[in-house]
Amino acid sequence: MYVTPSNIIIPGVSDNQSFVKWVDSHKIQLATELSIGQSSLGGIGLYYEKCQEDFLEDLEILRIPNSCKIDYMSLLKLLDELKTRDGTFDEEVKESQFIVHVLTAMEPSTETHILHSYIVAFYLLKQLRQTLKELKYFSESPLIEYDQYLDILCGTYTLGIFRDNDDPFVSRLSKGIRKSQDLYEVLMELLNETYDKYRFEDWLTFEMFYQLQQAIQSRTLEIPHQEKSTEAQEEDNEVKDQDTHTEIDGNLQNLSLEDTSNEVTNSQDEQSDFHVNVTLVPVLDFANHIHNNNAYFDVDKKCDDIILKLKHDTLKEKKIGDKFEVTISYSPVESIQHFINTYGFIPSIVNDTHYQLFELKLPIEEMASNGSLISKWLGVVPQVQIIRGARKSYINLFNNRLPLVFADLTYNPHWNEDLESHFKLFNELPDDYEVDISEVEELVRLQEDGPYDIISGVGPIGLRYDGKVLQDVGELTLSLGDGTNGTVSFDDLVKKCVGQIIHYCLDFLAKGSNDLLEKSHLVLSEYSQYQREVMQNLVDCYDDTNDYNDILLPESLGQTEWEVSFRSLPRQMDIY
Repeated sequence: MYVTPSNIIIPGVSDNQSFVKWVDSHKIQLATELSIGQSSLGGIGLYYEKCQEDFLEDLEILRIPNSCKIDYMSLLKLLDELKTRDGTFDEEVKESQFIVHVLTAMEPSTETHILHSYIVAFYLLKQLRQTLKELKYFSESPLIEYDQYLDILCGTYTLGIFRDNDDPFVSRLSKGIRKSQDLYEVLMELLNETYDKYRFEDWLTFEMFYQLQQAIQSRTLEIPHQEKSTEAQEEDNEVKDQDTHTEIDGNLQNLSLEDTSNEVTNSQDEQSDFHVNVTLVPVLDFANHIHNNNAYFDVDKKCDDIILKLKHDTLKEKKIGDKFEVTISYSPVESIQHFINTYGFIPSIVNDTHYQLFELKLPIEEMASNGSLISKWLGVVPQVQIIRGARKSYINLFNNRLPLVFADLTYNPHWNEDLESHFKLFNELPDDYEVDISEVEELVRLQEDGPYDIISGVGPIGLRYDGKVLQDVGELTLSLGDGTNGTVSFDDLVKKCVGQIIHYCLDFLAKGSNDLLEKSHLVLSEYSQYQREVMQNLVDCYDDTNDYNDILLPESLGQTEWEVSFRSLPRQMDIY
C-alpha cells in the first residue's frame, strides 16, 4: 500500500507508516496499485492506478480477513475470550466485567447500538490502560490491537453537536442528541458507582461519546454473513468446544438482541444461508459512496474474508497509468435525510437517470381547516416525498392518502359518545370484552392534543363526511364522485393537494434562507440549500405548464421501495 506521509492526512492517524504496519500486522492485503488519497468527494478515499490491460473479470484489489471485521458476533466471541483470560488474573478492574457493566448501562437493542457500546468500553479501557500501564494485565491486553481503529473513529468527520431550530428534520436530529445525552449520563452514573476510584467523565466527554456513536453509524457496512445449515453446523460442533457457543448464545439473550439483519438465501450453496450483519471493516470503510459506483464488496465463501472488487468495465475504460478513485454504494436509494443522519453528507446527482428522495414536512394546519386533527384521524402523516432528478422534480403520492385531508371533512367533537363500540369493532374485540373506556378516551385525547402524527387504537370517528360520522377511511374513498355533476373526485383532491404544496413552497422560498441554520453548520447549511433547490425546481416545473399532472411522479419512475422503506414512520402512541 502506498501512502504519502507528507501530504495525505488520514483522520485519526498520527503516523502513516505506523498505520501501514498496523494494516500489515492484521494481514489486510491491498493490491500494489491501491493507495489512500485525498478525495474530491470529501475527506480521503481509495485510489487505484491501472498498470495492465486485458481485464476480463472483476478485479480483487483489497482483502480483509474475517478476523478483522467488527460485528456483534465477533464482539461476543471476544468477550468470551476476555472472560477466559480474566480468570487467570486477580485485578480490581477486569476488562470483561467492565464491558458487561457498559452493556448493562447502555442496554443496546440493535446491532449498531451494540457496536457503540463495545467501542465506548474499549475507549474507556484504553484510557484506564494508559493509567495502569505498569501492570502486566493491561500492558498485554488483547484490546490494544483495537487502539489504531479507535483513533480513526475518534478522527472521523461527523455532524457533531448543534443547536435545535424550527426545521422538523433538524429538530429530529436534535432529539437524537438529547437521547444520547441521557444515555451518557446513565452510563457515567453506573461506572462511577461501580468504580469509585476513577472519574470517567474526565476520560470520556459527552462530545466524544456522541462522536463515537456517529462515527460508527457512518462507517458501518452491511456485510453478508454465511450461516451454515443445521447439518453442516452439527459436523463442525463435533470438532469445536460446544460450551463456548452456548455462552455466546446466552450473551445474545442477555443483551436482548433484536435481529435486524435481512436473510438472503444463497442459491449457489444449498447448505448455507446468508444474513446481513452491521459491520465495521477497517480500510474498506475508507471507500467513498457514489451512485454510479465502480467497485463493490463481497464475501469470499471459502474463508469469509471480505473483498473489494473493481468492475472490469471500469478498467476497460481506463488507460494504462490512469489513477482514479474507487467508489462503492452505501445504498442504491439516496434518501437525503437518511444520508445526512447516517453518513453525514449529501450525495451528488450524477446523471439524468439518477433520482434522490427528499421528505418534505408540511404545515398541514395552515393548508387545511382543522388540518392537524383531520390528518391525525385519517392516519395520514403530513409529509410528502419529493423525487429529485438532474432536470426535474416530482411529487410522489403513490400509496399516500394525503389528498384525502383536502376532502370536505369536518371535525366530530362528540366522537366519545360511541367510542366503546367503535373501539371494540376496530380492534376486533368481542362485545362482552371489558374495556376501561374512560382510559381509552383519555389516551385518544392525548393523541389529539399531543405531538403525534396519527391517532392509534380507533377508526376515524373523529371526522364527519357528508354529515355522517366516518367509520373507515376506505368508506371516504368510495364516497367520492367522478368529478361530474358537482361531485368531487380523488383527482380533484390530488389537484388541490398539489396546489397547496406549491403554495407552501412559494411561501417558504419567499421567506429567504435560514441564516441561523446556514451559519451554524456546514452540512446542515447544505441541507438548507438543497431543500430550497428542491422547492424551487418543483415550482419551476409546475410553472412551465400549470398542469399538476406534470409534477406527479409517473408510474414508470415510481419504485415500491421508495414508498415503503424511505418514508418516515409516524409518531404514534402505543396504547395496547
